[in-house]
Amino acid sequence: MPSSEISILFAISCLFIASCSNQASINGTVDYLGDANLILEEKPIHYKYAPVNAETLSVSEDGSFSLSLPVEEPTIQTVHLNDEFYPVYLTPSNDLNINITRSDFPENVQVKGYSGNWGERYNNYLKEIDGLDSQILQEVEKVKVGKPHRLTELSKKKYEIAQKHFQDTPFNEYYMKAVGEHLVFKVRSIE
Repeated sequence: MPSSEISILFAISCLFIASCSNQASINGTVDYLGDANLILEEKPIHYKYAPVNAETLSVSEDGSFSLSLPVEEPTIQTVHLNDEFYPVYLTPSNDLNINITRSDFPENVQVKGYSGNWGERYNNYLKEIDGLDSQILQEVEKVKVGKPHRLTELSKKKYEIAQKHFQDTPFNEYYMKAVGEHLVFKVRSIE
């Protein structure tokens, strides 16, 4: 085989490998979808002014779904089912298997394919903060009318739980969000 043909085959192989390595795939099952949609969403950096990239996953009659998408760098996208969401950490050439039980969504999503226990950490975080957000909302109302409250105590508890599960992980932005919310609540409580 002439060297020019070998060079062309090598170049085509490199292009094929490069194009494949920037693909992530998500496949899995949902036990019941009903009239809801299963949506994969990527929020832009500035969520108020940039369009949201969302793709409705095609779910077959047996509840299975599959999607391959380009991923240039590690990113967090969210799987939405009705008004609830579950984050997934995507990296180039990553294959995730996600199993959803609709009645337990998002608290009990099973994710396989991570290099770490990121899905388990998120599930444990949700269990630990169960009910905390509604308590925080009740305390916000107390702040508004000048009643004694536990707003900063509860928001601190939430960010400490987020810190335990997310700091220095791919889900670190959820820890930072909880810290930011705590700071906002601190300011509200002294206004």
